Amino acid sequence: MSEKMGDFIKGLLIGGVAGIILGILYAPKSGKETREEIGQKTEDLLAKAKEEYGRAL
Repeated sequence: MSEKMGDFIKGLLIGGVAGIILGILYAPKSGKETREEIGQKTEDLLAKAKEEYGRAL
């Protein structure tokens, strides 16, 4: 992987994490609702990742 591609991926990850953190901080929902939503979205993301991994093999 080239250095530019590695830098791009790092920037993408950092930007994604920053966006998630800001979204949580400024969310109009209660902490409990936000945690439940994060848990559900995490489960959905893991399920999709497993599905895509299975297709890639």
